[in-house]
Amino acid sequence: MRSKSLPVFLLLLITLTIASCSHTPKPRGNAIGLRYGMTTTSSSFASDNLTLTDQSGTPSTSRRTVINNDPMVNSSSVLRQPIAFQLEEASEGHLFSQYFFDISRITSYDIPPVLNGLDNQTYSTLINANSGTFSIKKSQTFTDGFVINNPKYKKVIDNLSEPSLSADVDVTTSSFGKLWGFFFSSSESHRWLTIGAGLGITYTYGEYKVNVCDPYTVRGTLQPIGIGADSREGICLKKSNLYSKRLSNFGVGIAALIKLYSYIGDTFELNLVELDAYANKPIVTGDAEDDVFEVQYNAMYQNVLSLYVRF
Repeated sequence: MRSKSLPVFLLLLITLTIASCSHTPKPRGNAIGLRYGMTTTSSSFASDNLTLTDQSGTPSTSRRTVINNDPMVNSSSVLRQPIAFQLEEASEGHLFSQYFFDISRITSYDIPPVLNGLDNQTYSTLINANSGTFSIKKSQTFTDGFVINNPKYKKVIDNLSEPSLSADVDVTTSSFGKLWGFFFSSSESHRWLTIGAGLGITYTYGEYKVNVCDPYTVRGTLQPIGIGADSREGICLKKSNLYSKRLSNFGVGIAALIKLYSYIGDTFELNLVELDAYANKPIVTGDAEDDVFEVQYNAMYQNVLSLYVRF
């Protein structure tokens, strides 16, 4: 059935486009401000050429994420650092470009194993089916594929009853780059639906550890993780470290932003409902252990509002 909201959205889009053509919008300026929002960080560990055998016994090999933060397990959101700086925007009509800079501390322990989905189960379905504590089975994860790719860990993992892979991360990431995007406006000061994306260089400093658990357990107690959200606690039981990696690496990153509404005045700027996201992938070199996983660090910011004073 055709969505009834689609014609309304298209009509709004056409209206904003026509209104945007009737004036020249003000650009954003250099400014310092205050913001209120939440920060959510995550880390993912992916492996190329990882083999998975389905329930019929048919193997398939592809790139797979093996360890990753899940919103239902060990997820955490904290208040965002309130003081913000903004760099001047270059705009032409309703297109803009702007430099960005971000520093994020990413600290996560007992990051859960990714479920392989062979039984169509996710952490969400497992949690809905288990009100209490439950453990993750080896057959639900990519542990077997990891052992095939990395036989030097086979003896350690095969000696465990229900092994699952987990990770601990404590890194600081810095990103600098440039965004390009567009927006609609209803006057020179009122902007609606600003969308941007960009590329940058990154620097990552810190350490991560890849561990094996026996088993990985999800507790039944809910933990508050932000405004109106909850998560279960995941614990890597009988944790044994497979390897550790210290990072002091440059890399590449991408950034994206969405702002629902902005007022751009002569002396101040106001934004309502903002989403900023940064993905940081360090370029690692060195011994063979660097090839076990490709690690990516992500930071997402959700602002309810921000207020900037121009200078």
